[in-house]
Amino acid sequence: MTSAAVPHGDHAAHAPGHERFHVYVDRAGALRTDHELGMWSATAVRLHYKLTPIG
Repeated sequence: MTSAAVPHGDHAAHAPGHERFHVYVDRAGALRTDHELGMWSATAVRLHYKLTPIG
């Protein structure tokens, strides 16, 4: 995109969202992550990961 394609004064706004990661080792020794993505004051996505090594 060239500067001529964007009118003077236009810009991208910061989205009103937040993201949180909680990384921990559980009782069995597995690495886990709780991941939340929110918009304004509402939770939009909540994910839970279990990370295991390959091999």
